[in-house]
Amino acid sequence: MSKEFRPTWDIGILSKLGFKDIDIRFMDTEVYRTDTRTGSIHTPIGFAICARLPYSNVSLVDSDYDELKPVEGIIDRMTMDITDVWHILSNEDCIKILLSLYTVDLTTSQTAELLGCSYTLASHDLNKLKETGLIDSAKVNGEKVFFLTNREVIKDLCILTNRITKGQSDTTGL
Repeated sequence: MSKEFRPTWDIGILSKLGFKDIDIRFMDTEVYRTDTRTGSIHTPIGFAICARLPYSNVSLVDSDYDELKPVEGIIDRMTMDITDVWHILSNEDCIKILLSLYTVDLTTSQTAELLGCSYTLASHDLNKLKETGLIDSAKVNGEKVFFLTNREVIKDLCILTNRITKGQSDTTGL
């Protein structure tokens, strides 16, 4: 911990250095409050800051260096990953499975019953979701049971969807 009120201090420093589009993501799972003379304030312990410098003609590296080359590789990889995940998320049955798994772990038979489809189709959708890393499975009493690998991802997906459909753009409160 520091004597500075974070992340307010960080925002001030980054602003003075010329950074723009400063965004903060709170990583705390529990709210931490500090009592002051003026009242109680939220003081995050874990947070991430994303900011960018505006484009400048001043280069900090050798003029022969192609700044876009490393970015192109990252963009290509991320585009493929995002496209693959969103392709699976565009499947209505996969969304139903994810939302169900947010509440309860499921077997393939239970998934087929829930979706009103064949065992084979349910198994196919579960395996597609497993390939993305969104879900995993384990043997329980000789039966394969599927579960979410990270509940926060599904929660964030729901929040993102709600913000998009409601036209909200504030992302600092997470």
